[in-house]
Amino acid sequence: MDNGESSYRRFLDGDPSGFDELVVMYREPLILFINGFLHNLAESEDVAEEAFMELIVHPKRYSFRSSLKTYLFSVAKNKAVDRVRREMKFSSYITPEDCEKEDGVRVEEYIFRKENENMLSRAMEKIHPEYAAVLRLIYLEDMTGEEAGKVLGKNKRQMANLLYRAKNSLRRAMEEEGFIYEK
Repeated sequence: MDNGESSYRRFLDGDPSGFDELVVMYREPLILFINGFLHNLAESEDVAEEAFMELIVHPKRYSFRSSLKTYLFSVAKNKAVDRVRREMKFSSYITPEDCEKEDGVRVEEYIFRKENENMLSRAMEKIHPEYAAVLRLIYLEDMTGEEAGKVLGKNKRQMANLLYRAKNSLRRAMEEEGFIYEK
């Protein structure tokens, strides 16, 4: 898989559908990743748009040496961190869709799953932002340790240590939330 490089090359060659493919491929994961820093979906959407705009406004900044996904997530992380520094406050936003029952799922199962998701979300908010970022990149975005390291500006050894600490920190935070691990 080329992580969007071929779509971006097509866009650079004048095919606007290439950029549309990138947006479809990365918009939602990028918003969720950014939301880990901002804790505000509306602002996260704005930052994701800014990251995509970088691809349009400054096409020469991406050199095709790393994957486009890695580059895009790095740009987004930098923009999110800049926004956090500027505003120095967090807020949360819950969409109405978060409260609706899914079709075909028993209400009890839905409530149980939502509670587990909320527990994980609260635990992720309690841990260090860098720990949350590495967990999101590796487990939600399926990035390799090397790709995540490029996004976070860490070498291989630093990534291994960061991931180890992140997992332990999340485990402790989940236990504080009342999560019981099955053996």
